[in-house]
Amino acid sequence: MLALLGLALLLSFAAPTADAAADNGAKATANNNSALRGQLFGEADTQLAAATASQAEQFAPASFAQGSKHYRSAEKSLQRGRSIEKIKASLEKASQQLQRASSIAVAARELLSAALQAREDAAAAEAANFAAREWNEAEKHLASAIQKHEAGRSPAASTRAASAESGFRSAELVAIKNHYLAEARRLIANAEKQKVAKFAPQTLT
Repeated sequence: MLALLGLALLLSFAAPTADAAADNGAKATANNNSALRGQLFGEADTQLAAATASQAEQFAPASFAQGSKHYRSAEKSLQRGRSIEKIKASLEKASQQLQRASSIAVAARELLSAALQAREDAAAAEAANFAAREWNEAEKHLASAIQKHEAGRSPAASTRAASAESGFRSAELVAIKNHYLAEARRLIANAEKQKVAKFAPQTLT
C-alpha cells in the first residue's frame, strides 16, 4: 500500500515537470522564430510599411497584391520550419514587388491629383446619393486610369484620369442641383400640408 502511494506521489510530481518542459520547449521555439523573423523580415517589413503609407493597395493594387502574397508565403514557411533559402527567396520577391508598388502609387497619385480632388468635392456634395449615375461612371474612369497606369500605359491613363476628373465635376454639379431640388420639393410639400391644415374645416367634438 505504501509502495503504491509513493508511486502515485512520484507520478504527480513527474507530470507537471513534463508539462513544464513542454511549455519551455514551445516558448523556446517561439522565441527562436521571433528572433529569426527579426533577422529575415527587416527589409520586407520596411517595404510593406512604405507601400501601405503610399496607399499602394489602392493605387497599385496588382503589384501590392503580388508583394503581399510573397510576404505571406514567407511567413507560412517560417511557421512551418521551411529552409532559410526558401524564406529568403519569398522575402526578396515581396520586397521587390512592394517597392515597385510604392513607386507606382506615388506616381499615380500625382497623375490623378486633379481627379482625386474632384472626387473629394463630389463626395462632399453627396454625389453618390444625389448623382449616382454620374458618380459611378466617374469611378469607373478612375479605376481604369489606375489600372492603365500600373500597366505602364501612360497616355491611356492620362486620358482616363481626365475623364474621371470631368465625370466627378459633373457629378458634383448634378448632386448640388438634385439636392436643392429635393430640398425645394420638401419645403413645398410642407407648405402645402400647413396650408391644408390651416383651411381644413374644424370638426366639433
